[in-house]
Amino acid sequence: MTHQSDTRTRTRIGKLGPASDDVTFQYRALAEEDERIGRHLLELGAYRQATYLFVQAMEKYVRVRIFAVVNPTLDVYRQRTRTHDLELLLEFLMEIVASGDIREQVRSQLNDYVLGGVRFSELHNDLRYPLWLSRRRSYAPLQIDRSAAETVLQRLDALKQFLAGVDRLRR
Repeated sequence: MTHQSDTRTRTRIGKLGPASDDVTFQYRALAEEDERIGRHLLELGAYRQATYLFVQAMEKYVRVRIFAVVNPTLDVYRQRTRTHDLELLLEFLMEIVASGDIREQVRSQLNDYVLGGVRFSELHNDLRYPLWLSRRRSYAPLQIDRSAAETVLQRLDALKQFLAGVDRLRR
């Protein structure tokens, strides 16, 4: 079977903004926008959508800290940050800012006090798609109420506070 090349014209949605070599500024601006809109959606009662934006903001805030330390133009670092797994992003951040002696302590504190034991890597997709329940052989959407959304917002605030002091780990 031979494939013919697609000769249709493709339409690009949106346009690129001004280019900058300061990716930390760009990630911070996007994170702040996600957080601001998430807070607005929370007040409107759109809890699942608000929670999703809070998780997105968390990912971007971590990238701000990573790219403040490593060269964001190097493929190796861009590849390490091409994930929606918040735990993997934080693990990479710990690799580059915390020495081996304290890394395990910081990892434990991150999980217990910052992330509160929430598995954000699972939450990212669970917020967007129905979950397959193999025992029931059916799908179900994840329901998010105000309390759950506020819990994630609290985790976002705790993460921002942690990230503000992460440079102290490098001393």
